[in-house]
Amino acid sequence: MNSKYLNDLVRYVFIIFRFAFILLVFTFFAVLFFYVVKYAYPFIIAFVLALLINPIVDYLETRTPLPRSLASLLAILSFMSLILGAIVFLVIEMINGLNDLSHTIPSHIKWLSHHLQASFSSHILPLWERITHIISTLNEGQQKTIEANIQELGQKLASALGDVGQSIVTVLTHFVVSFPSFLTVLSFVLMATFFISKDWYKIHRYIHKKIPTTFLDNVVSIGLDLRKALRGYVKAQMTLMVITGVTIFIGLILLRVDHALTIAIVAMLVDILPYLGTGTLLIPWGVSTFLTGNYFLTIGIGSLYAITVLQRQMIEPKILSTSIGSNPLLTLISLFVGFKLMGIMGIVLGPVCLITLTTIAHSGIILTVWHYILGKGSPH
Repeated sequence: MNSKYLNDLVRYVFIIFRFAFILLVFTFFAVLFFYVVKYAYPFIIAFVLALLINPIVDYLETRTPLPRSLASLLAILSFMSLILGAIVFLVIEMINGLNDLSHTIPSHIKWLSHHLQASFSSHILPLWERITHIISTLNEGQQKTIEANIQELGQKLASALGDVGQSIVTVLTHFVVSFPSFLTVLSFVLMATFFISKDWYKIHRYIHKKIPTTFLDNVVSIGLDLRKALRGYVKAQMTLMVITGVTIFIGLILLRVDHALTIAIVAMLVDILPYLGTGTLLIPWGVSTFLTGNYFLTIGIGSLYAITVLQRQMIEPKILSTSIGSNPLLTLISLFVGFKLMGIMGIVLGPVCLITLTTIAHSGIILTVWHYILGKGSPH
């Protein structure tokens, strides 16, 4: 009996030891991953870009007389030209839209000014006179208390406006200061992308030569599953963005709004912003149309925003679960937990974490580690 008790005690001690060892290894690699991403992120981005353009480089190398170095350079230049072309197109469309707004805004401001003056004369001024009359009937102590509260409210409003202005200045200053750093990082990314793409298969052979085959096969299997799931996630987000863009475009056409395509494209792009989405564009626009007295357009924009929000909330879990191959309920839970733990960014990172955990679980690593902790085998 004592021997059995001693054996069980030793077994549990070893289980605790192995669990602590696994936890220590996991912590080490998590910290290592954090610092690698922090200091080597340009090269990680370069690797991803090289992976994306590799099929194009292979095609140019095999179907044209170009050497791989020139094929890589041409693919990178084409990729950058496509991105720059899209940016230039959006900027031109936005400039045209702003140019049209510059002709209509003065009349709106004039109307708003007259409307505010009329409202002030007919509503605010009589109300202020009544409040002043009521305050004058109070005793001196009560009047001083009200005056102190009004002064405190004014100070808080002034402080809030000052904080907003300071925040805007800080953001603009940070953008101006960090722009040279951004250009430096971009140059490193482009150069690293070129060299990685040029020597893609040399790097591939070197990795296969230096890393054990069993370990590499497991990593490749996990990588393929993860890439498939992430590709499905990106596809799902693109699908949601396109659905939003088409919905807004049709709505703006029905409302007879000028530059409907440009506005729909901008709304489609801001739709990727977690939690904010199209509200970043439609809410200020709706407020401005309300203030200018265009109530028909205000109702239309409000209805359009409500439709896009409800549409996304209803179809997002289903599209995500179908694309990444997980249960819709798990996808919904990952969205909620991600939002609670990490705020707005958690809505994006939650499904990504779910994809990663699902991929690792399917690979059998978690089961292998669990067997190792229980003493049923060693991790391979």
